[in-house]
Amino acid sequence: MVRQGAPKYSPKLLEDGSGGTYLLHSARNMNLAVFKPMAEEPGAPCNPRPTAKVRTPRRDGFVPGEGALKEVLAFLIDKEHFAGVPPTVLMEMGWPGKPRQLGSVQQFVEHGGMCAWDVGPQGFSADEVHAIALLDLRLCNTDRHGGNILLAPASYSPTASLRAIRRGEAYQNDEEAGENEDEDESEGESEDEYAGAEDDDSPRQFRRQVRLVPIDHGYCLPSYPHLGELWFEWMTWPQCRKPLSTRAQHYIASLDERADAELALAMGLLNEGSAVTLCIGTMLVKHGAAAGLTIQEMASIACRMDGPDLPSALEAMCAAADGGAVLASASRKASKDECGVRHAVNQEEVDYQCALLLEAFGLPRPAAYAEPDGASPLQRWQGFFNKLGVLLDAHIQTVLANRGRRRPLSSTSGTTVAL
Repeated sequence: MVRQGAPKYSPKLLEDGSGGTYLLHSARNMNLAVFKPMAEEPGAPCNPRPTAKVRTPRRDGFVPGEGALKEVLAFLIDKEHFAGVPPTVLMEMGWPGKPRQLGSVQQFVEHGGMCAWDVGPQGFSADEVHAIALLDLRLCNTDRHGGNILLAPASYSPTASLRAIRRGEAYQNDEEAGENEDEDESEGESEDEYAGAEDDDSPRQFRRQVRLVPIDHGYCLPSYPHLGELWFEWMTWPQCRKPLSTRAQHYIASLDERADAELALAMGLLNEGSAVTLCIGTMLVKHGAAAGLTIQEMASIACRMDGPDLPSALEAMCAAADGGAVLASASRKASKDECGVRHAVNQEEVDYQCALLLEAFGLPRPAAYAEPDGASPLQRWQGFFNKLGVLLDAHIQTVLANRGRRRPLSSTSGTTVAL
């Protein structure tokens, strides 16, 4: 299920970033995809960045080599393409002078060199900002800034981009590369779609011309209990003070944190600590939305609002629910897992993940890839999640009371993770 081969045209190492990131392109220099090898991530031994120029400190809760897996997971977790994460898959790739490596391949999003930092949040669609914010909260993203929110043409769609990611042979197979160049060229985004976007003073007109696209999810889902680095660029944006739309509320109510976490574990995309973090982030979103919190209020619970050395409200609730026993066990396991760099994924797990990706796009799912049997690895966290749910509801009531409009919790907010 994992594509293997060598690009016909050697990828370009991008100047930005602290790890190896390569831009795959066609004969006509059309950008096709971005490849991030697992063994070249920050802190990994094959990182091509000179240590004298790039010094990336080790971040608690992250293991070098897992970033590519989380890039893929962010795409899978973005159900119904709600936030618009570009199509992303695992792929093994090599070319002359570069040994074959496993990494993430993400469809390149034409954005005219523009990101949220370039223009500020004025005029952005509240629905699009909320969609990205909800994804970041679910994934406990520690690296969301304006530079990794691209401004793509309004015509961009992750579903329309599926053909490119499914046609991976276009830039891996020598014989097929030439056949697809003309088609790739015709499918590229036109720079005309940005005409006037930077000069237009009308936020309403600007909103119709671009779509926000989130990228760079390698620093999502730190292994629990390392939740102290959460901070989001969009927290100060005016859109995050607006209430969630009905569509967003329905979307949140449909989320199943247990199913997402267990699927990620079965596919080998997460360790147990990160799977717990995914459940925590999704619980915050579900309980907060059910009670009527705004995005900004949810983020204020997750982030350290009183300084970098003081735990967030979410950290405090997790510590209270944890009781110390599970926390200590998870910390010992994390320190043991983080002593080495992860370079490969079990091939059977990778095949399973790719089969699910195909199924997500309506393609037949091979019968050989059934749901994994056995007890849930998250079973021992049942008590923790139950206590956290109670604490979240109590804290949310305090938030509502402090803003002067206390309201009863709906039945959905009182639910806990059923394991």
